[in-house]
Amino acid sequence: MRVCLLHDIFRAELFGQGGQNHTSAMLEQVLAPVLASLGHQLVRPPAFIMDRPPVLRDFAAAHGLAHDVGSWLRLYADPATLPLVRQVLREHVLAPIDGADLVLGWEMSPNMLRGLAGLGQKVIEFNLDSVRFCPDLFLRARSNDPAIVAWLDSYAVPDAMPRAYAAQLMASMPPPPPHPPATLFAGQVADDSSLIEGGAFARVQDHQAALAPDIGEILLLKPHPHGAPHPGIRWLHAAHKQARITPDNIYALLAAPFVRRVVTLTSSVATEAALFGKPAQRLVTPDQAMAKLPEFGAYRRLDARFLTPACWAALLGGRLSAAPPPPPIARLFSRPWGRFTAPPAIPSRQLAAGTPRHCGAGGDGLVHLGFGWAAPAAECSWTEGEFATLLLAPQSTRLRLTCRAATSLKLEITIRPGGQIRRIELGAQPTDIDLDLPPATVLELTLRPSATLALEKLQALPENTESARQVITKE
Repeated sequence: MRVCLLHDIFRAELFGQGGQNHTSAMLEQVLAPVLASLGHQLVRPPAFIMDRPPVLRDFAAAHGLAHDVGSWLRLYADPATLPLVRQVLREHVLAPIDGADLVLGWEMSPNMLRGLAGLGQKVIEFNLDSVRFCPDLFLRARSNDPAIVAWLDSYAVPDAMPRAYAAQLMASMPPPPPHPPATLFAGQVADDSSLIEGGAFARVQDHQAALAPDIGEILLLKPHPHGAPHPGIRWLHAAHKQARITPDNIYALLAAPFVRRVVTLTSSVATEAALFGKPAQRLVTPDQAMAKLPEFGAYRRLDARFLTPACWAALLGGRLSAAPPPPPIARLFSRPWGRFTAPPAIPSRQLAAGTPRHCGAGGDGLVHLGFGWAAPAAECSWTEGEFATLLLAPQSTRLRLTCRAATSLKLEITIRPGGQIRRIELGAQPTDIDLDLPPATVLELTLRPSATLALEKLQALPENTESARQVITKE
């Protein structure tokens, strides 16, 4: 049999997107020997092995498609472009390889799936599964062919397996420090294809009402580790006075009893939250969802058996011979998805009156740095972007920050809860800033400097400390 390995051929540099050829090339290296050992052939369309294929350039010119993300979005799921997508698949994918008995596609677009199905093609579409906290990663797959769906069912990993591991993980984690109840919002990378709804990227601004936390709760914002500059997180932090940004491990947060529920646009954290026993809500139904591609049905979760000759022999046939065990799926991907060497913990941010905590490299004050900080320098940490946050569990209502700047600047400090604001001017010399803090279990300080600011140390002061008073206003 001839199996065609395909990816989203329109997600290319030509349209302002990083291509997926590196992933399909890696999968070819893994699966081609597996299929060859059974007497089958794995091929990739020769016209789409590069990230700026001439066929796409000519296609864009012929149909007036600009070289930008908007063109990719149109080709991704717009029904009006489906005939164009089907034409490319027929003429430049299937014809050059004399057809395929099966298309094995990595993260293909809804229009590609519909186009291949419309050409009578059997398809397995697969990608990285959303559960990423187990000892190994999983893949997930779906198909438009009933026989293939039955085959996938026979290899599917049930929810009971990751649910049991989530229970083990929670039992091994240290208890979190005291924290007010929270709704957790999980951020995403801005160009995640799962955010495409109606041919456009979903935005948190369009779902503000659904993100309001319950009375007495805070809105805890967790940025995606690869989502800089985090536009959605920044917008929510400004829009909700009860919002805080957390740098803590996502699985430690899912296990924490103070996290009552999880809300996200489409993040896979919603799937993981359910396995940790937390209710979760997705605000967006993306164009790639099962509800919008009923002919492909639901994904089945698969482990590394999916990469073995025995698995493919059960579907395609062929003579089995001795073969080494498959590599862990996690080893195939460069990012350390969900990997940790010890059970993750939420650190204590208690700050008792006494010795200053230093914020340079290796300093004991780094645990208080939240969002918007560059990598620590030798003696300090510098802000990065328009604002930076500090997280504190103070045992005193007096705090001193020691800051400096490369030039004179204006600084605004907001304290949540309470909404207190301090506005001061700083010179280039180290300056002590004394603050009155409201009583609270956890505080967030937001620093908005007019130029880059360095924090050298912070110190909780005895209650009777005398300091210069400055104007305090309310948000």
